[in-house]
Amino acid sequence: MNKTGKRLRDAVWLLIAQTIGAFNDNVVKSMLLLMALALFDKDVMGRVNSQLALMIPATFVLFGPLAGWLSDRYSKRSVVSLALLAQVAGLLVIGIGIGTKSLNLAILGFFLLATQSAMLSPGKKGILKELVGSEKLGMAVGWMEMLTMVGILGGIFIGAEIFVALSEERTAWDAGQLVVFAVAGLAFFSWLIFKPTPRTEPKSAKPFEIFILVSHFGALRELRSSRPLLLAALGDAWFWAFGGFFFLVLVEWASLVGDEGRFGTWFGLLGLGIMLGSMISAYVGRGRVELGIVPLGALAMPVTLICLTLSDPMSTSFKVCCVLLGIGGAFFFVPLNAFLQDRAGDERRGRVVAASNLLTNLLSIVFIGIHYFLSGKLNLNPIEELWVMTVPAVLIAGYVWYLLPEEIFRIATRALTRIFYRLSVKGVENLPKKGGALILCNHVSYADPVMIGVSLPRYLQFIAFSGLAESCLVRFVFRLTSAIPVSPSRAKEAIVKSSEKLRSGDAICIFPEGGISRVGPLLGFKKGFELIARKGKSPVVPAYLDGVWGSIFSFSDGKFLRKWPRRIPYPVRFHVGEPIPAKEATVDQVRRSMFRLAREAFSERKDLERPLSLSVKSALLRDRSAPFLVEVCGEIWTREEFYAKAKNLTGSEVKVEEVEGVDSISDTCLYLAGCSLRDEGIQTAGISWPTPELIASVMRIMETNLWHEPAFRIQMEGSFDSAWDQTWCLWAPLLGDLSVKEEGDGTLTLGNAGDLNSFAAKTFTGLAISGLGVVAMNLPDPPEDINPDDQKGAAEGSVGRILPGVEARVVSDGSGEELPVGEEGDLQLACVSGAWTSANLKARFDMEGFLWLTGT
Repeated sequence: MNKTGKRLRDAVWLLIAQTIGAFNDNVVKSMLLLMALALFDKDVMGRVNSQLALMIPATFVLFGPLAGWLSDRYSKRSVVSLALLAQVAGLLVIGIGIGTKSLNLAILGFFLLATQSAMLSPGKKGILKELVGSEKLGMAVGWMEMLTMVGILGGIFIGAEIFVALSEERTAWDAGQLVVFAVAGLAFFSWLIFKPTPRTEPKSAKPFEIFILVSHFGALRELRSSRPLLLAALGDAWFWAFGGFFFLVLVEWASLVGDEGRFGTWFGLLGLGIMLGSMISAYVGRGRVELGIVPLGALAMPVTLICLTLSDPMSTSFKVCCVLLGIGGAFFFVPLNAFLQDRAGDERRGRVVAASNLLTNLLSIVFIGIHYFLSGKLNLNPIEELWVMTVPAVLIAGYVWYLLPEEIFRIATRALTRIFYRLSVKGVENLPKKGGALILCNHVSYADPVMIGVSLPRYLQFIAFSGLAESCLVRFVFRLTSAIPVSPSRAKEAIVKSSEKLRSGDAICIFPEGGISRVGPLLGFKKGFELIARKGKSPVVPAYLDGVWGSIFSFSDGKFLRKWPRRIPYPVRFHVGEPIPAKEATVDQVRRSMFRLAREAFSERKDLERPLSLSVKSALLRDRSAPFLVEVCGEIWTREEFYAKAKNLTGSEVKVEEVEGVDSISDTCLYLAGCSLRDEGIQTAGISWPTPELIASVMRIMETNLWHEPAFRIQMEGSFDSAWDQTWCLWAPLLGDLSVKEEGDGTLTLGNAGDLNSFAAKTFTGLAISGLGVVAMNLPDPPEDINPDDQKGAAEGSVGRILPGVEARVVSDGSGEELPVGEEGDLQLACVSGAWTSANLKARFDMEGFLWLTGT
């Protein structure tokens, strides 16, 4: 099958067919139990209950290896199809037994059904990944387990209810006959509905040999050779063996309370819980194998068992506990099952599943024996039996929590991230599904690793600055997440370790800027990742987090953490670019990719779609009495006064040079604001300035550390026809909620109203392009006490760094070829629209990311 064609819907027919099969088996099982009680007595019912319970694991032990070989040797689709058809034959034998009033023959027919289930299991589980692929396997397994339990528990409940209803007017034999033939019709329907499933190719050419019949004991060696697979198989076996034990206890409990058919209701509630838990597991995993909920399920099982023993079996609390036990059980076994199938590999998946089934059924046989010993020999009642089972459940829960601290931490952080952030993710398909991959992303906040980990379908290891480990909390997180520490004195060691992990197939994430940006824009890149990628022989995958500046974990407002969230959930966009081969992954190439991803992600912001008139009106009326504009003569305009004057202006589209009688900046600003309130076009240098580009220009500036300065000065160009002067005179203070003061010396002071006069403001420079707005800025240097990386916000003589959301390149005069860092050429820029605009300037970038103009 073409891998690109793998879809979840290709598995729909399989999921429906196997659900019907599970339903049929358990309708018959429930019917046979009640038939034995109706025809004979409770002792016979107990014997039949034990026989039927023992047949299912026994057939898996006997025929599991043959089933595993068949599912590997032949097309799994063909194996599943024949197994579904074989269910009809088993049901016909049961029907003949009931028709001849031979309970033993009917039980033999059930043995054939159990054999058919054993032959079906490796094929249906193994074909699942071939149909949907690894990316959606977690979700597909969740659906399969949920629907299997729906079939099992629905069959038990409905089988009991239908048999009781039919036997009121008929003999038990006649009622059973009707049930069996109805189920046989369903079995034939399940075979028909499976036929549209796409064909899969055999994964092994191994011929049949007689020792295959006992090879599942040898297959256990494959599990033993991989400790993670063995532990997953043991966990899966524990759940199913416990489930069989619990069913036997419920049947006995129902008999004690005088309502033999009630076990169907209780088991149905358990199934409802498993269904809900499976759905939650599939949702939490979002298509990937998520082991983080396994510890939650492991803990929930003993807790709910204790609650069951303390509840009246006829009470509502008992029913609730049955549901909660099912939810906890699904949390436990669904991820383990998905992990087992995903890690097994295509060629040996059938054998691994067969070995896992062997463990499950051997343990199930042991648990049936334990039930017989506890109930028959020690005469323990159901409550006492559950107390006995609580002991291993507690021990297993403790071991799982000890074993999976990293997964527990990951899922906890994912849950918090999804509460506090609204992540929009694109390009995940660019991350290789297998093999080494080096992800490079910008770094704006302490929450970046969590957001990246939540967004990508693979587990990541992060390379982190070892100096952070001075904090006990961070050191603890490093241990939990297997972070790779790096320091200037031990950089070689980190490079070697990272390269080895890449070669072994791990995915690693590096922040090439070398630390969290305390200024906002992309910093210069360190070159260490080039060596790691080449030595690790792995592609580099560029990525970009947009909108994180403003999060409480970023340096916005001049501090980390000590501030209130601006919005919950906080919107963030995460874009993943196409992988770059290791040999081509240079600083220049990665920087270009990140610029492009930054522009694409920034351009998706919803605020850019808002009409300029609404943005201007809401900004002016947000704090009506706040000073907005202070003229050189000392006159102060409040925001409300400015709005009242601007909205009453009339006229068509206004160009600045056409304004007459301009005595101060207020006249021009009023005309421009009036145009915006009427949604008329804004221009600079005769070039249209589209609303999305204008709003983006201000948003870019606001996402820098300049915006948390109490006050700052801007050197003007001297013409309101320039994008630079328009931005700082009107659009930046208006949309950015600042006050602006005209100084009279060719500069403006912007900031908080109370700081315009009292604060010794520094002057900052940058670059603005007509039609695009401000694209680069020199910014304040971060405070020394919280600047361990010695980041610089400005470089004297440059126009600063490219702002977030701007894609910039320097190209050769003649060929148009993009030039590397340090070389001079024509400057071109692209913003919201994505169209390239020539700045008509010569420029070059330096290694720290600063842009230098060298001519026109």
